[in-house]
Amino acid sequence: MQWQKTVATLALVCLAGCSGVTIRAKDIVVDNPAQAIADAEKLMADQQRDPDRTNRLSVEQAPASLRIKELKYVEVFPDHVNLVVYREPDVQHGARIWKKGATRPHADYPTKYPGITFYRYNSDLPDGPENIP
Repeated sequence: MQWQKTVATLALVCLAGCSGVTIRAKDIVVDNPAQAIADAEKLMADQQRDPDRTNRLSVEQAPASLRIKELKYVEVFPDHVNLVVYREPDVQHGARIWKKGATRPHADYPTKYPGITFYRYNSDLPDGPENIP
């Protein structure tokens, strides 16, 4: 009986502390997708102009159009922007906006918004089209 209480407690702690863990591609809601894509493009351009600038933005630093439900932070790369909704030491997932004209192969999941995908990343796995930071 004690083990059942332990399992229940662990499940409750995980659910309370793992917000965003159950979000999938169909759950991504972007109030203004066109503005979100434009703002992501601007962040990528700013990053390319100043590569030494931090590539991680807090929710408060992110443009309002990118502040989706459960957003933890935003990561800016030369060819994409990650809107991270779940993060643990080895795994993260969320919405991703690719730079217009990006040619890197990827296996992100489509969302209901053209130009916005859903991704999963696991740092324990090799990088590739299915696993892009």
